[in-house]
Amino acid sequence: MVDTAHSDKKFVHVFHVGMTCSGCTNAINKLMSTETSYVDSYEISLEDKTLKVVGKEGIEQQVLARLNKWATASKKELEFVSKTELQ
Repeated sequence: MVDTAHSDKKFVHVFHVGMTCSGCTNAINKLMSTETSYVDSYEISLEDKTLKVVGKEGIEQQVLARLNKWATASKKELEFVSKTELQ
């Protein structure tokens, strides 16, 4: 039995991304803008070094997997920080 009452809930997933310049934000934007299957919206903050992704619960690993190659190649930090349900 699938609990459909919870399947439409949206969450803000926050990631720490070791961005240091506009080139970093452009790279993250390019990676995230082409992903529409699990991302409803996203916001990048170079100042706060965060990526906020709105989507269903449980997308943390998908986002990390999508950004991991870039983070490794550019030697940038990448980690999941928190998840908050949208009201």
